[in-house]
Amino acid sequence: ATLTVALPGDFPSLNPSRDTSPLGFNYRLNVFDQLTKVERDGRISPRLATAWTNTSDLLEWTFTIRKGATFHDGSPVTAKDVAWTMRYILDDPRSPSRTFLKLVKSVDVVGEDKVLFRLNEPYAIFDRQISFINIMS
Repeated sequence: ATLTVALPGDFPSLNPSRDTSPLGFNYRLNVFDQLTKVERDGRISPRLATAWTNTSDLLEWTFTIRKGATFHDGSPVTAKDVAWTMRYILDDPRSPSRTFLKLVKSVDVVGEDKVLFRLNEPYAIFDRQISFINIMS
């Protein structure tokens, strides 16, 4: 079957780390997933992350990745994919998505389904900020 979608123009890239345009948002939202979601009322709800915690100083955030989530090719979404995505963006000076990770000092896999973010300074709304990052395989 063929699916045809009409858009008012092209978006800059199919690589979600290279495009933060409003037009590309429709594509990214339907092809990729994020760790969290900002609800209409401002609450943060789970997407790929089922839970997250932070230290009292707001310098470390640990996200638990949902079991059973898969990419379009059927491969499982893992903590390694999440960490790789973040490092890929941080290492790419051309990525406009780096803006959303500017306070991230390091990203580490700390368990089969956990990812630890260490920040350069306290950031109380990091769980909201991470909702703008699309996880890649």
